[in-house]
Amino acid sequence: MRSDFFEGIDNTAMFWQVPSINCFQSSVSTSIMQFYDKMGITRDVASRPDFSAYGLRTLVSCKYFFDDLLDSNDPESDNSFLDKDGNTKMPGWKKLQTDNKFDIYENENYVPMGFAFDAYVTQEEFERVKTANRTEAALNAMVLTRDQMKRYGEITGYYDKDYSKLYGDKPENFESAVDSYYYGEGWLKERAKVLNQNACSSFAYTKDGFAASFDNQSGRETLAAVFQRALQRGLFGDGQRRGGDGRKGHLRLYGGQGAAGQERGGVHLRHAGLLVGHAHQPLCSGCICSVYGFDDRVPAAPETEIHKK
Repeated sequence: MRSDFFEGIDNTAMFWQVPSINCFQSSVSTSIMQFYDKMGITRDVASRPDFSAYGLRTLVSCKYFFDDLLDSNDPESDNSFLDKDGNTKMPGWKKLQTDNKFDIYENENYVPMGFAFDAYVTQEEFERVKTANRTEAALNAMVLTRDQMKRYGEITGYYDKDYSKLYGDKPENFESAVDSYYYGEGWLKERAKVLNQNACSSFAYTKDGFAASFDNQSGRETLAAVFQRALQRGLFGDGQRRGGDGRKGHLRLYGGQGAAGQERGGVHLRHAGLLVGHAHQPLCSGCICSVYGFDDRVPAAPETEIHKK
């Protein structure tokens, strides 16, 4: 699971050692930039998605929202999580507690890390979706390249004949499922329920990636996705029942194929220069301590489910 430290002190989550969707760093993988660009979200050296991207929190398995009490409480302010009526500016968030100068909220539309889709669209179809709705649209279907749609045709239902209009002279005449998508608070709640029913039963980080289990009760093969830091080089998959087939699909989410029944698998992420980075880690850690050690605004991490797990 991940958390959202909206408009707080940069890298508070890193200081607390809590997985988060927020990060300030001077070096960012181009694949991450591409993902946010397709979603219509600004991503430069910092990731600070605003409240309009409410679907993103469900998509990337964000369960908790930390609202810094030192921010503006003016409902008209972009930093205020509550509107003038006291409602949260994103649907489906309930307050848990106030601790260490933060109001802590839980996402009622949370979906665990790793879930399967029952619908698939091409990148060209996804481009039809209004930018403002893309984080929600991404919850409806896995977004794949045309080659990936072909490769997994027995799952995606892709046939060249059916998509001839999309890739012909008049692609606007192609009837796509995205044209009939609708959104809203009620839709998000129902969609999260469906994705939860097809989510991994277990997920854990390893020293070089993650391991997950998925109980596929649908009786058919599916494609699952995990929003994992996409690296430019070396995305390798392995599984006990099916051979390695890790793919960079769904706008740079990790995608993997799973058959009916219990699936256990994992992914190893390797990046050029990783060993060099490990060699210099003690020095870098010392620098981090010198930066954060004297900032009395950063409180100790509250005792929440995040740390218990």
